Amino acid sequence: MSADASAASVGGRREATKRANRQAILDAGRAVFSTVGFDAATVRDVVRESGLSPGTFYNYFPDKDSVFRVLVGDFLAALRPAVREARATAETPEAFVEGAFRVVVEALYGDPAMLALIGRSSSAFRAHVLGGAELPGLFAELRDDMGAAVERGLLPAFDVELMTAAMIGAALEVCILAAASGRAPAEVATFLGQLFLAALRP
Repeated sequence: MSADASAASVGGRREATKRANRQAILDAGRAVFSTVGFDAATVRDVVRESGLSPGTFYNYFPDKDSVFRVLVGDFLAALRPAVREARATAETPEAFVEGAFRVVVEALYGDPAMLALIGRSSSAFRAHVLGGAELPGLFAELRDDMGAAVERGLLPAFDVELMTAAMIGAALEVCILAAASGRAPAEVATFLGQLFLAALRP
């Protein structure tokens, strides 16, 4: 093996180790936050769960807040394409509104650890969603999709900007409540859908 090939092999293993360590910390954070909640969790708890050293933890994250931020951000980022697809393929107002909410709720309930994390860390989850990097994109996508639905006659004319803010705010709070109370996913999606469909009716 040439020196260049050997160096590339070593570099590849190093990068794989970095990815594995980072993922181990995130997995540990998810487990800890979903068990005891963000406020009660400590970096020591996450380190212990990960099986890594404290020094390794701090090579990747400065504190527990940064771990939580990545977990919430990754969840929202993975959700966005599916929600947009549900709205893009909707042929009725009911499918546009309730269908998108159903995607959100089913994704949440399909990830028991994230559901428990939200239920036990509601204040932190709310703060990270509202202050996170994903929110502007979520807002812009929903606003644009609703505007397009109005233009093609799927939805009646309404104040798209205000409705976007209302939908995101309501979905956030209802999902937090559902996570804490164990409501059935279909019940949650139907409630949100009917709430906003009623608001959209002329």
